[in-house]
Amino acid sequence: MHATKSYAGLEALEPRQLMSGPTATFQQYLTGTGDSRTFAIVYQGPASIDRATLGGDDVLVFGSTATPAPVTFLGSAPYKPGTGIVARYRVDGITRGEYKIIYGEGAVADTAGNRVTGGTAGGFFVGTRGRTVPRLFNYVPPMPMPPTVMVVGTTYGASFSAPPIDTSFGPVVRAIIFGGPPADVVGSTGVNVHFESVLAANAGAAGPGPITVQLSSAGAPNDLFDAALGTNRIYETEIYTASRSDEKMTISGLDPSRRYRFQFLHGDPRGGAYVYFSTPQMFDLPTGQATNAPLSFSTSAADADANMMVEVGGTTGLIYRMPQCPSRGPSFSSVVIEQGPSIAPPPLPAVLPTARFVRSSVRLSGSSQTFDIAYHDAAGIDVATLDGANVLVSGPDGFSALASLVKVTGVGRATDRVATYRIDGMRVTAGYTIYFAQQPVATVTLFYLRPENWTVAAPVTVTARKRHFSF
Repeated sequence: MHATKSYAGLEALEPRQLMSGPTATFQQYLTGTGDSRTFAIVYQGPASIDRATLGGDDVLVFGSTATPAPVTFLGSAPYKPGTGIVARYRVDGITRGEYKIIYGEGAVADTAGNRVTGGTAGGFFVGTRGRTVPRLFNYVPPMPMPPTVMVVGTTYGASFSAPPIDTSFGPVVRAIIFGGPPADVVGSTGVNVHFESVLAANAGAAGPGPITVQLSSAGAPNDLFDAALGTNRIYETEIYTASRSDEKMTISGLDPSRRYRFQFLHGDPRGGAYVYFSTPQMFDLPTGQATNAPLSFSTSAADADANMMVEVGGTTGLIYRMPQCPSRGPSFSSVVIEQGPSIAPPPLPAVLPTARFVRSSVRLSGSSQTFDIAYHDAAGIDVATLDGANVLVSGPDGFSALASLVKVTGVGRATDRVATYRIDGMRVTAGYTIYFAQQPVATVTLFYLRPENWTVAAPVTVTARKRHFSF
């Protein structure tokens, strides 16, 4: 039976020191015309999302008045790029103007009882002719993003079938392999991830770019050594502590206006001989927020390799402390750092680059699509100005989607750049128009070939349950 719910009032949230519940992310698309719009939110948590907690009172949609527009929960489907759930909602009574989508404190929970922290999921604008334009997550933030840290989960695999590198969160800004030569791996969305090499001899070096990664040991000086354990280099090479003392990874240079996801890779193909038994891994922010979660690997061939995902926001850095366990010392194999969107889109340059859709670049990823746009400017293009906030895709049935930036080839400034974008929520094969900075770039045919398996919501009797909403 569906969980019972109602509002007892709208209250401001108290400050949060630790983010341990599910996250809610607006998928940045809407469909529908007239006075109704349909949108979707992705819920992801430390454990699987409890479908019984989904319902029409998960979110409020506000326009120019103090009265929320009616919202109906339509159903849910697995979030195929990850382990969460996509929930679909319909909002009625829509007119012209700006709308905000607010999700409630405790509105959705995972099966471990962790509950979502309330906030602004996103929004949209309805123009004079009914055209809908999505807005970015927290596009009008009421306050700076609070420091948060959360362990999303850990996936395991054998040496010959290691967990994939998930590139659905955002552009990969750094990927480092410890103890081995550079390597290239194709991510879950088809993006190539290049791992740069760091060896024990220079494990304390900051490395290139604004985001720096350093390894250190709680043991004696010169305590770090390299080892190659198996054939899967990114999971099975490592920097380890010879004294078996705790090892620390310090990541600095993060933008506090963005969210980041880290994938920490560990592996050892030697099975039960070198087991890393379940031991709490500690994650700390410079501002004092912290969390931990157990990690084990190499207990058998099936869990030789482990990918532990951690998300942070509102912080300039992260410290990961990996302790020894009774059978072996700690070790780091690789780390992948993905960057989420800024709270607000970056400003466009005074003179816009020319934008050209790259033919034959459309790729399917479940019900999502990715495509490429080539940019040119003789004066050079700053990659910081390229963001999905400036790329809009429109199609039939009022479909309107902000593209999410996946990657940009190269770094720094250059006269030419190719950016890869992703859109979600397509439901029909048809012609779609792609806009850059409100100017049409191309009209292309996008294909809907992999329908999502939606679980349709059953009728719900709404009774007493309290939700808190912040503004």
